[in-house]
Amino acid sequence: MATMIGKVTRERYEQLVADGLEQLAVQGRTQMMLGDHALEIEPMNPRGGWHAGPGGGAVRCPAVAGPVRRGPGHAADHPAG
Repeated sequence: MATMIGKVTRERYEQLVADGLEQLAVQGRTQMMLGDHALEIEPMNPRGGWHAGPGGGAVRCPAVAGPVRRGPGHAADHPAG
């Protein structure tokens, strides 16, 4: 009798896991590619310092001064378990 994992055979289980891992790899490559394209269109400015403002004038852009605030219902507010 074939070994069952859940409601599928071990062979089918291994096929499903392999397919899932491949899909995760594709998703990761896609996200990196989209990020690269976005940065090509609009590169990030350095943090803080002076940057060209509207009309070419320089404006001061301060670095982030404090912690990033989370909205209500953030995952960190609900520990697992």
